Amino acid sequence: MDTNREYFLLLVDIRDSTETPASKLEPAMERLRKELKRLRRRLRDDLELGLRVSYGDEVAGLFKTPAPLYDVVASFRDALYPEAHLRFVATRGRIAVVSRDIRAVGGPVFKEADAAMERLKRSKRYAAWHLGDPLLNAVLDSLTGTANALLEDMTRNQREVFGFVRQDLSRVEVAEKMGKSKQSVSSAAVRGNADLIVEAEDVIRQLLSRLGQKDSVVSRMSK
Repeated sequence: MDTNREYFLLLVDIRDSTETPASKLEPAMERLRKELKRLRRRLRDDLELGLRVSYGDEVAGLFKTPAPLYDVVASFRDALYPEAHLRFVATRGRIAVVSRDIRAVGGPVFKEADAAMERLKRSKRYAAWHLGDPLLNAVLDSLTGTANALLEDMTRNQREVFGFVRQDLSRVEVAEKMGKSKQSVSSAAVRGNADLIVEAEDVIRQLLSRLGQKDSVVSRMSK
């Protein structure tokens, strides 16, 4: 860790966790903890610190690059579904203290994330991106919010179809996996706007990847 470099902080909050009965919330949280363990292994080269549940209903992760941020959020979202939902903030900035305890690190990147999360809760919105470029932030906010709104409006069947569609499977392949007709799968995909969500999420990933590539080029030139 280095207090002179910028990191990317992902701060996730489980919505309405205090009002949700423990019997309903705990299965979702158990799936989330398993997913966090898997992600910590898979992203060990990109993750600097964190990705553990803290304060009962929050997860924070400090990343070296922005590229994995949305995929991490999507993994959390899927792990919590259908019992719970989330909101998140992604910020960029420096830390104050080198520590292996993410709650002790502090610094501008955490201060901005905490403030953004408070605003997010008051506005009842899904996400807020603060990555240094206002236009990029606005585009990511719009794409992320739209994709999530469409997802939350899906039926369970449409959500299952979407899970296969985003794996780039054909309608015939999805139908075979679900034991349903191609017409039924196609109808669910259209009604659930599955292709639109896939396109939006692909753009989000491309934007984050390009930001990471740009940072890498600037870093090499400054040496």
